[in-house]
Amino acid sequence: SVSTVWLPLVIKAFKKLYPGINYEVLMGDYIDIERWVRSGRVDFGFTTPVIGEGLESVLVTRDELLLAVHSDHPFAKLARVPAKKLNDEPFFLLEKGRPGAVSAYLNENDIHPAIELTTFEDYAIMNMVRMSLGCGILPELILQYPVEDVHLKHLKPTGYREILLITRQGAVLSLAASEFLRCFASELKEELDPRFEEKISKLMAPK
Repeated sequence: SVSTVWLPLVIKAFKKLYPGINYEVLMGDYIDIERWVRSGRVDFGFTTPVIGEGLESVLVTRDELLLAVHSDHPFAKLARVPAKKLNDEPFFLLEKGRPGAVSAYLNENDIHPAIELTTFEDYAIMNMVRMSLGCGILPELILQYPVEDVHLKHLKPTGYREILLITRQGAVLSLAASEFLRCFASELKEELDPRFEEKISKLMAPK
């Protein structure tokens, strides 16, 4: 969702400021991202709070988890959907290489839906919901683009996932990577954790 929704905005602004800097965006599951950062293949990555050794993290934002249901589903008429109502519902689970925020939310609330598909593809779940085959819980960030016949409902209790920026432990980012993150913080200021810019300053090369 970061690469789909946020990075195009940031890259557009960054290319205007620094048209001569080359960059590469890699997309993978959370395990891939950690490996790339730890090995130095990439300067930084975006992932979830469960991270391995040799990495440092900064909170980027907290993203609400929303329930996606078909417009004809009984849940679509509710202002907030009690999570317990998901027990035994046909369900599509979002996981990216390891149990994530949705699995944690289900476990914390002792919810046991009838999981019919586990995938790391957000829009595969949205399309299943659009075809009225079941429901799914997805982060709000990826749900900014409307999908026909899909309604988004707040859950009770409210659930969140955290997005982290990760770097190698003790690393100081290159000047180019530092400028990219400054651009990231500037373009997305209203979306980010209030202390994000302050915390990433410790990772950056001086201007």
